[in-house]
Amino acid sequence: MVKRMPIKDRIQKNAYFRDYYGKHKKTINARRKTLYSVHGKQYHKDKYEKLRNEIFALLGNYCSNCGFSDRRALEIDHVNGGGLKQRQKFKSTLQYYRFVLSELKNGSKDYQSLCANCNQIKRIERNENRKSV
Repeated sequence: MVKRMPIKDRIQKNAYFRDYYGKHKKTINARRKTLYSVHGKQYHKDKYEKLRNEIFALLGNYCSNCGFSDRRALEIDHVNGGGLKQRQKFKSTLQYYRFVLSELKNGSKDYQSLCANCNQIKRIERNENRKSV
């Protein structure tokens, strides 16, 4: 059984941290912004783009239905449907892309690249609606 701190001590500790944060708010926020700019958004964007590029290199850099090749509009499609359920198992897009990349490297044929238009048409024709999942 975990030994918990007495309520009186927790109240004092929380009061201390609130007071400390109030006095050092500017310094703490400046430090957070610096760390975020170094390790935050740009870092994840670069990782995201790298994984996405590797995936489409394996799938072919074009829509497998119409041949459209602008990578900005290409999407990863699950050949047999069920993509939403699979994506919901992961906490982030990066984790999902890592999984898809490992599957493709292992020879999986469950994925294809489609442009946004062809992917939407496929979803409508096969009744792969988000609400039905």
